[in-house]
Amino acid sequence: RERALEIENQLSDVRARLAGHQRRLTEHLYTAQEKAEAERLAGRRTLLEKALQSLPKGVDGYEKRARKTRGVYEELEKRGKELWVQIESLAAQLAAIERYFADTKDKQKIPPAVFEQQVNEMRGLVEELRKEYDRVRNEIQSAKETLGVGDATSVEEGKLRAELKQVVDQEKTLAAQVMGRLPPAQRAKVEQIQSVLERLASIEARVASFNQRIDQTVDQRLEETRTILAEEKVKVAGYKQQVGEYEQQSDALGGTAALLALRGVRNRAYTLVVESDVGVTDVAWALKDSKSQSVSKLQREQERERRLLEEEFQQVRGAQTK
Repeated sequence: RERALEIENQLSDVRARLAGHQRRLTEHLYTAQEKAEAERLAGRRTLLEKALQSLPKGVDGYEKRARKTRGVYEELEKRGKELWVQIESLAAQLAAIERYFADTKDKQKIPPAVFEQQVNEMRGLVEELRKEYDRVRNEIQSAKETLGVGDATSVEEGKLRAELKQVVDQEKTLAAQVMGRLPPAQRAKVEQIQSVLERLASIEARVASFNQRIDQTVDQRLEETRTILAEEKVKVAGYKQQVGEYEQQSDALGGTAALLALRGVRNRAYTLVVESDVGVTDVAWALKDSKSQSVSKLQREQERERRLLEEEFQQVRGAQTK
């Protein structure tokens, strides 16, 4: 595409120069009205020629211009970052002023309402500067991304080339009206110029056909890309639906797991309580049995001692009787 544009620029340069030669060969034969029209067309052609004079015409011309323009945008970005630092510095100074006023409110002569109004105005100004910076930064970034054969500059240049062709065609028609009054030698030159202009138009048609093939190729590739994107969008929609289902399942699973966990905790707690109750009962029974055995032992000891005392008492009583 860049090479095609370079060829179109060369054709426009040749067309403008041929139109100038044609006018010099035919202008002396124009009537007053034709001369006025020829001068108007020549003036417009001269302006267009100057506007198109600096267009790239050699190999890699557009690439070199793109590199140069990209460097300008990068410098603008650097300058924008410097301005951003200044904007943020203003915001920091404003915050410091507010802090100082709050700390020295008793010593300030400015009414708080007036100070607050001025601070709000400055805060609004800083916010506007931030928005303007964001807008300019986005424009610079967009210009860098679209830099090349399809940028706004190239589109405008295409309009200028089309207008130049239209002006030269009008000059060609005007010259054809007086070509029959020219001497044979000059008429041959004018015919030759017009023949070359027609050949230029033929070459431009071939370049346009070439550009059309590029557009068709790009459209085909874009169509493939659009198809892939459409398929991927359907897949993404399916993925989102699956994710939603998984989330519902996970919520339900989480609730079930929580319920099972609570049931497990409840069962374990019940088991612990029962085990603790059984344990307490076992311990109590063991203590009771131990105490019972002790009591029984004491009772047996008491009974043995009672019998011994009775025997001794009977012996003593028998001895007294004798």
